[in-house]
Amino acid sequence: MWKNTPAGAFVLVVALSATFCWSGTVRAQNDVEAWYDRWFAAYNTADVEWIAEHDILSVAGFGWRAAAWRDPLSADDDAYGLQNLRAFFDQMEYYRIEPEALDFRDDGDVVVAWGIFVEDFRIQGQPAERARVRFTHVFRRTPEGLRQLLYHRDIQPFSDQGRYLQETTRTPN
Repeated sequence: MWKNTPAGAFVLVVALSATFCWSGTVRAQNDVEAWYDRWFAAYNTADVEWIAEHDILSVAGFGWRAAAWRDPLSADDDAYGLQNLRAFFDQMEYYRIEPEALDFRDDGDVVVAWGIFVEDFRIQGQPAERARVRFTHVFRRTPEGLRQLLYHRDIQPFSDQGRYLQETTRTPN
């Protein structure tokens, strides 16, 4: 009989609200984590088609490395972009990225995610390289899933405390 009282109605509304809020949080966490699981897998398996469709060839952003053959990827020419992606992976003895940290905030259909991954690779005939990469992504939720709108990645040396190193920014007198 408590359900028919004002207090019972209040308890029911609070319980349902908590359930819906929790469900949204779980959904948000699940779709964001699932996207990143797929993102890491794509780079770790050189899945250039997925990368091209969901990452650097279909999204505005910056932070893609610039070195030697790595011409700027052209959004106007998908074949050229795919060719560059294949060339990038073909030159590697190995290439691996592993998540170190991931966080996100969502506001309705917009999700902002950021974190750090460790990039471990070796270009054929070159010494091995390892870098901590900071990243930021902006997504929109669509019926098909998350659609990336913007990315940023940077590699910068930091101290053990996570601070920038002044010796990299000081100018000669």
